[in-house]
Amino acid sequence: MRPNVIYHVECSLDGRIDWLKPNGFLYYRVIQDKKYDAMISGSNTILAAPMSQDEHIVKLLDQYLIVVDGQGKIRNWDLIKRQPHWNSTPIVLCTKRTPESYIRHVNAEQVHCIVAGDEHVDLRAALGEIAEKFDIKTIRIDSGGVLAGAFLREGLVDEVSLLLSPQLTGGTSPKTIFVADDLDSVKDVVVLELKETRVVEGGHVWLQYRIVQRTTQS
Repeated sequence: MRPNVIYHVECSLDGRIDWLKPNGFLYYRVIQDKKYDAMISGSNTILAAPMSQDEHIVKLLDQYLIVVDGQGKIRNWDLIKRQPHWNSTPIVLCTKRTPESYIRHVNAEQVHCIVAGDEHVDLRAALGEIAEKFDIKTIRIDSGGVLAGAFLREGLVDEVSLLLSPQLTGGTSPKTIFVADDLDSVKDVVVLELKETRVVEGGHVWLQYRIVQRTTQS
C-alpha cells in the first residue's frame, strides 16, 4: 500500500510557478500545521534549492527528504543532510541504469537508496517500498511541474493544495504546475473536488482539492 500523496504548489493566476513575487514564504507558512512524514522532490529542484552553510543548523522538521535522482546528479549529500527542513536520513530513488558508482556513493554517504524501474524511476513501485521500509504514510510533493506531472499522469496524487498568487505573468514558455504529454482523450483529465477555499494574506487564495477521478493512463 502506497502513502497518501499531496501536491502542494504555488502559482500565478495563469498557472506559472516562476517569477512569483516574494511573500514571506507564505507557501510554507500555510501548511505549517499540516503533518507530513516526507517531502519528495526532483534532483533539479534540490540542486537549485538554497542550502545553509552554517555548521550548527537546528532541525525544524523531522520529515524525510525523498529525491528522485535516476541520473545520479546529486553529490552534496553531507550538506543536504544538515538542512533544517528534513531529518538526517534522506532517501534517493534510482533506476537499474543509474551508474553503479553513484549507488556506491550514496551508500557511503549513508543515504537510503531505492532502485525501482529501468530507464525511469517507477514511482508506484518506489512508493510501495517507501511505505513498507520507512512507515511513511503521507508525502508532500515539493517540485516543479515535470515530477508533479509524472505523479498526476500515473494516478498517484490524492490531493492538490494550490496557493494562488494574485499576479499574471504571461510568457511563451511558461513553467507550469503540470507538465506532461498532451492528452488524447477527455477521459484522461484529472477531476478534482473542492475541499476548502481560504483567502490568506496579500490577496492570495489557498485552494485544497481532493482527486476524485484519476487519469485512465494510470
